[in-house]
Amino acid sequence: MEKERDEHGFFERARAAADKILSMKNPLVIHHYDADGISSGSIIAFALKQKGIPFEMQVVKRFDEKTLELFQGRKEIVFSDIGSGQMQLINTLDAECVVIDHHPPPEPPKENVLMCNPHDFGIDGTSELCSASTAYFCFKHLEERTITQLGIVGACGDLQDYAQSGFIGLNRRMVEEGAEKEHVFINKDLRIFGRVSKPLVWFLTYSTEPFMPGLSGNEKACAHFLQERNVPIKKDGEWLCYYDLSAAQRKKLASELIAYGKENGLDEEILETMVGDVYLFLHEPEKSELRDALEFSTLLNACGRHEKAALGVRVCLHEQGAYEEAKTILAEHRRQIKAGLEYAKKQTMDLGVFYFLDAREIIADSVIGIVAGGFFNSGMIERNKPIIAFSFDEEGKTKISGRANRILVERGLDLGEVMRKGGEAAGGLGGGHTIAAGCTIPTTRDAETAFLKKAKEVIKVQLEIKAGQ
Repeated sequence: MEKERDEHGFFERARAAADKILSMKNPLVIHHYDADGISSGSIIAFALKQKGIPFEMQVVKRFDEKTLELFQGRKEIVFSDIGSGQMQLINTLDAECVVIDHHPPPEPPKENVLMCNPHDFGIDGTSELCSASTAYFCFKHLEERTITQLGIVGACGDLQDYAQSGFIGLNRRMVEEGAEKEHVFINKDLRIFGRVSKPLVWFLTYSTEPFMPGLSGNEKACAHFLQERNVPIKKDGEWLCYYDLSAAQRKKLASELIAYGKENGLDEEILETMVGDVYLFLHEPEKSELRDALEFSTLLNACGRHEKAALGVRVCLHEQGAYEEAKTILAEHRRQIKAGLEYAKKQTMDLGVFYFLDAREIIADSVIGIVAGGFFNSGMIERNKPIIAFSFDEEGKTKISGRANRILVERGLDLGEVMRKGGEAAGGLGGGHTIAAGCTIPTTRDAETAFLKKAKEVIKVQLEIKAGQ
């Protein structure tokens, strides 16, 4: 049964969560490893630092009974972007706990656990609030620019900034409040990664979202594309970036890229995502990833997916030297994505109900979801079914990532349910969002077969039930 929307109740709970955290003596802050987890964890860390409260931080990739050993003896624990889905485990703890999350909880928290979760107030935690934007509403009373920026970065990292509409619901309220205080500048513009930080040629070369056939990964072709359309790439011997161009030149380049994508088979839905709201932090250095919310979120995602989540937190807190170190991680991250896309082009199979990419021993689990999503949106396959990809995690288990699009979700697809039920059938654990989800299963032929069989069944039922309504 859906809960009635109660924004007032949510705001009260958010403030109560912040007050409880800021009354703690020495909390342990547990956060997830992706951009949303790093951003939300950093908002909490920033607030604690502002109040002079000592704390420790711990990043976790997954939360199971083994993870509980990390918390033994702790009296105060704050969970960020993780915990709601594992409430049955958190409810076994004796500590005073606060959970800031946007994933649906399977059971209510006990008295010692205070949870701030939009789902409890009839607010969609998939589309209009992530953990970082939830944390923004917890701590916005501190009136700090960093809190606003990280709320927006986390929401971008959680893919809640829809190209056609921009942020919606309470995410939209967050950015509008930020714009009023001049914490963020919102503009309609090209949404390709590297727009702020990369020279034009490399900005196009390393485009993976969307993947531009004939341009992505081909530096010479990108230089030729720009020169042929009279877009300057150098001035006084210096390489030009997108924002070095005049407004008219930027508009022309965006139009040319959309026309090129159309000529090369990109879906209309993908073309529509190429231009939309962008969020600039004008107080951050020019031509740095920190100046643009989308690029900032990619930088954090790279840190988290390459075992450097703590470095991501240091970047968020503007600690000296952190940004420069993170840039090297980002460069390797982009290189792995580029190589992964080349592999996906050759090895992805059509299994009828979904596309399948077995990239075990080839593509790292840290980027397999990004590669699957990038290939799905590349224009090289018809996006009438989801894609499921396999890789190995650090323990040798099979990590599974699924990606889809809004049209499939509107037809009834829920990849979170696919991964949850498929994982259970294979003796593993899974879940996530309707449009993007993941799962980890044992690396055996039986488990693999069980997962693929169950995933096929669930997807067929989801799409057929919706079509028959």
